[in-house]
Amino acid sequence: MSDPDFVDVVGDGFLLRGLQTCCADDGRAYDHEQLWLVRPCASDEGPMLPRFDATRWLKAKRLPVEERTGKELSVSEQWHKTHIKP
Repeated sequence: MSDPDFVDVVGDGFLLRGLQTCCADDGRAYDHEQLWLVRPCASDEGPMLPRFDATRWLKAKRLPVEERTGKELSVSEQWHKTHIKP
């Protein structure tokens, strides 16, 4: 993640938002905007931290949630399909 922004303090951690640039096999480069949950852990051998319930945070902040099935074309794939002739 490059140049992360501090977003919020949530329970036992905090959220960072930033961009991650990736490259597809066909040469397209695209950015993913990501939220990263950062939480301290006493040690690597200690017990697992409890799962973070993002739905509670999203409801509290009244943020829109994009429902996706994972089968949709990405924005860059849609653009590539529309503008680049094979």
